[in-house]
Amino acid sequence: MLFRFLSTSVFLSAFVFAFQIQAKTKSDLLSKSILKDMTLTYSRVEYMKSNYTKKQISDVLGETEESSGKLEFSKGRIRVEEKNKSKNRNIFIKNKESFWHLQPDHQVLTGSVKESIPSVFEMMFSNPDVWDGLDSHVVEDKNGAVRIKVLMGKDKPGFSNFEVTINKVKRRFENISFEDELGNKTEIAFDDTQFLKKAKENSFKYKTKRKDKITYL
Repeated sequence: MLFRFLSTSVFLSAFVFAFQIQAKTKSDLLSKSILKDMTLTYSRVEYMKSNYTKKQISDVLGETEESSGKLEFSKGRIRVEEKNKSKNRNIFIKNKESFWHLQPDHQVLTGSVKESIPSVFEMMFSNPDVWDGLDSHVVEDKNGAVRIKVLMGKDKPGFSNFEVTINKVKRRFENISFEDELGNKTEIAFDDTQFLKKAKENSFKYKTKRKDKITYL
């Protein structure tokens, strides 16, 4: 009787374990399919622009910094303008040859694309294959929005606890959040994302000015 009970318990445990693995595998496949499909959509669009708000939370310092920005993206080219509550403005421009990082007090950091580290925006918008090799699963799926958690690999330092929310109806990225190696958390919410047929070419260029203090990489 005891043997039969133990055998039944083992069988049920094995069944539950197998079911959990199967459910996890389906969740992984579904989440990766959604992520790749969204990135493919963004990579193919001629011109995308979006407003966003960003919140950076430092547990170590006990501080929260909020900022707002405007994002433009077109076929691998990107422009990000961001301003915090102190009115300090940062602009990052990158095309297929060069990049410029405009900082307060006319500081300009520039160099070739090879010297630039891809931003989280570029990672999400440019190449669907970026999600290959990364474990992911659906955390929540309701009201037309799906929230996915992604375990970032060792080849993508600086990111952990990465989560992205996708509006399945509008086919847009809605929110992303992640932590850096120090435990600082960043939350970004996109608003009024538009897909347009023609890019603003001047958005992805920068002509240095006389007052710029330029640092070349």
